[in-house]
Amino acid sequence: MAADIDAALAAIGSTLGARLDELARRVVAAIRSEVDFYRQTAVILDDQLLADTTANLRYVFAALQDGSAFDTSPAVTTGHNRASAGVPLPAVMEAFRVASHVLWAVMIDLARTAPGVGAEALLRATALFWQAQDRYTDAMTSAYREQAMQQVLDDEAERSALTEALLEGRLSEDQSLWEVAQLLRIPAHGPYVVAVAESPAVGKQALAGVASMLRSIDVFSAWRLLPDVQIGIAHIPSRAALDRMAA
Repeated sequence: MAADIDAALAAIGSTLGARLDELARRVVAAIRSEVDFYRQTAVILDDQLLADTTANLRYVFAALQDGSAFDTSPAVTTGHNRASAGVPLPAVMEAFRVASHVLWAVMIDLARTAPGVGAEALLRATALFWQAQDRYTDAMTSAYREQAMQQVLDDEAERSALTEALLEGRLSEDQSLWEVAQLLRIPAHGPYVVAVAESPAVGKQALAGVASMLRSIDVFSAWRLLPDVQIGIAHIPSRAALDRMAA
């Protein structure tokens, strides 16, 4: 009986594998139709979306066919790429959900029409299929968050270095003040105020979370942590804003 089920699973995987290109295109069409982000934007081009979808499906079908462990490396790649492209994580997860439902419908039709696929084989295929969906989604999500966090750290490091260069007057000739303001996310026209706070210990922030706190009172700022001080430049639109900042 077990051998029969394994044979039926292999038949399901083989049949799906033979239809890989067709099914990948069907999944991409469903994602474009049902996921708002993918329908309204072209951040991820169709060729890239199709290539990523094909890679993910290929490993799922192979695991059904030969009983191998699920290779989640394509999902990891997808997570990294989507975070780098700025695609919101909920949109990526929704795309995975849509893909799963499309393939589930295909498997149901296949079980009804393919000879030799019994109820037990279908149940086993179902369990493996949803297990794959969970693992691929988890792998994608972890990779996405890792890449997103790295981008935040890189961005903050670049902004910190640029803040120091601005305050010390060491900007390169090919950087206009407008470009610097854009990168630091502060208005291009003043007035500004420079603030310095002594660090409680070497490398420790004197004003942790200060940029976020100042944004809450409509004061935009950029900060640089030096060994013994934390220094920043803030845009002050009014005397009242300066008073709120000082408070």
